[in-house]
Amino acid sequence: MYFITGGAGFIGSCLVKFLNKMGINDICVVEDRLIGEKWKNLLNLKFNMIMDKAKILAIKPPAGSVIVHLGAYSSTTNTDVDGIFQNNYMYSTELFEWCRKHSVRFIYASSASVYGSLQNFVEDAETEPSSPYALSKVLLDRYVLTAKATPPQWVGLRLFNVFGPNEYHKQNMASFIYHVYQSVSRHSKIILYDVNGQYQKGLQRRDFIYINDVLDVIWYFICNKQFNGIYNVGTGVTTPFLNIVEMVSSLLNKECEISFSQLPPEVSESYQVYTCADLKKLQDIGYKKQFSEISQAVKDYIENYLSVKKMKERFYR
Repeated sequence: MYFITGGAGFIGSCLVKFLNKMGINDICVVEDRLIGEKWKNLLNLKFNMIMDKAKILAIKPPAGSVIVHLGAYSSTTNTDVDGIFQNNYMYSTELFEWCRKHSVRFIYASSASVYGSLQNFVEDAETEPSSPYALSKVLLDRYVLTAKATPPQWVGLRLFNVFGPNEYHKQNMASFIYHVYQSVSRHSKIILYDVNGQYQKGLQRRDFIYINDVLDVIWYFICNKQFNGIYNVGTGVTTPFLNIVEMVSSLLNKECEISFSQLPPEVSESYQVYTCADLKKLQDIGYKKQFSEISQAVKDYIENYLSVKKMKERFYR
């Protein structure tokens, strides 16, 4: 059985759909009690059950099970520090030990936020977490790296800037591309952060990775259970924010007014002006698939999911 925590969320629901396309329906969606409007992400998907995240720790899973642990408090500006560490670290380590006890393979989402402003995006390099969320991921990575006993497979995926369908519910934590689309399509204007002279206005750069590519990497580890470790999941290519605005404006055939504002205090400490995945470790274990080129990925996202004309604004089908 495939257990997917956060299975009603952005990446989780897309993964359920991906597994369905692979002919896999033996899936347990693991969520907390506050699914809210995310229930819509589960429409037309095939899975056996939905289980509360607290109850999974009390069951004995079927032999050969895999858990993909995607559930987390993901906001870098979340001030509920106790909640972040309870959910992202304490619950995750309990889940790791549950997997070890029952020989369940454990694949989990880490984050590129652990690198902070260091700009050395190598998995065994130093980390510099600048938010409670990032620190919770650093501590989880350390826990699995130093565990004396482990599940039969354990993989941490340091996800870079993921975008794609079913992220609408993430609000301020939805991808930059999602926000640009909403702003340009509705108002023909966008406000970008001025990063205080670190880059020229609008030229801060991120490693944006399309959800389809993330799912392919997850599937690679599901199919290759001999690999353990922590791996970057990005494209290794950076794109300036202004380029994204230009792509979206061109696709919508709209002129866009661009203005700039200072970073708000609640964002300034954790804001990464540059991200770029070092992919050598992933490539060294044989992952050779080419990642989506950013302009084509943005085009697919807008034309097939965000466009009102396609009537797919919210659902990955």
